[in-house]
Amino acid sequence: MGPVDPAFDVEPDQNVAEPSPPFPSVVPDAGPDFPDQPLGAEVLTRLNSEAVDPDDVAVAGPATLARLLAVETRPDRFQRLLRTWIGKINEAVQMGDVDGVVRWMNVVLGDLEVEEELAKSRDNAVDELASPLFMEAMVVALVDRADADLAAAVLKGLGSGAIGTLVEWMAVDDPPVSRRHIVDLLALAGRFDVRALALHLNDQRWFIVRNVAISLGKTGRPQAAEPLLSAVDHSDDRVRVEVLRSLAGLQGDRSVYLLLEALGDSSRRVRQAVISLLRASPSRLIVGGLVDAIESGRVGSEEAAVLVDLIAERRDDDVVPSLQRLAEVRFALGARRAARDAARKALATRAS
Repeated sequence: MGPVDPAFDVEPDQNVAEPSPPFPSVVPDAGPDFPDQPLGAEVLTRLNSEAVDPDDVAVAGPATLARLLAVETRPDRFQRLLRTWIGKINEAVQMGDVDGVVRWMNVVLGDLEVEEELAKSRDNAVDELASPLFMEAMVVALVDRADADLAAAVLKGLGSGAIGTLVEWMAVDDPPVSRRHIVDLLALAGRFDVRALALHLNDQRWFIVRNVAISLGKTGRPQAAEPLLSAVDHSDDRVRVEVLRSLAGLQGDRSVYLLLEALGDSSRRVRQAVISLLRASPSRLIVGGLVDAIESGRVGSEEAAVLVDLIAERRDDDVVPSLQRLAEVRFALGARRAARDAARKALATRAS
């Protein structure tokens, strides 16, 4: 062993502090400010009031990002913030946090105003949210949540891109959610963009057109009637049925004449659907319109008798005079004769 450097040759009690034990053997008295007693209600209340509310954090994050986006003018930094925005939305989707999705979406889709050169980046980011991958997770979360208002808010933000994705899901063998849910979601999306939804009435697949017609009716928007009218004469009777149902719901009295005209449709399926719609309608135009349809020969014998029974079921003031008019026909064949016999039977029932 070599010589020891004199600088390090020290006595044990010189320049070296005694090591402290890792923990004191006796805990010092906490003193009067920290009594050895359970925390009182007052202290607990103060501590709870100082704790961070998770809801405040959830709101603060989107608010902070919104402020950053509002002041950022550099394209590369702006795009980076948009990537963060998309990431936050995806994170909320994966967690099934639909409320969080809406909060984060509103950051860009709310009141954010950007310069023209940044608008394209913003629009591209919004389009990315309507991608099938994002939509699949989002739609599943919306259906699980079963909150129509939240679903409407999300679909409004996604715009027409969401409508296209939902429509295409109706053509796949195993869509993420049932087709009934897809129809309902399309109706919610169509409330904000009837035109984008109505464009799919031009699809070559009859089942797509039928489901879009149903969705347009469920939007409740009067402007959905015009595109539906263009599909009244669709080649597939299953489509015609749903178009008429939607128009009856949207137009009320104004649809009665269209329904009466459809009593002459070549499809029995359509005629039966029309009779059901007329039976459910409260319109006072029904009775007179049915009499005209019978007398004009637009209906066959089977439908004529059913329509007379429909007239007899109603409580309108013109029911009895209409039945008498049909019953008084002296010479009748085919549908007119069937209607006459049914009218006489209905009057006899009323008199008994």
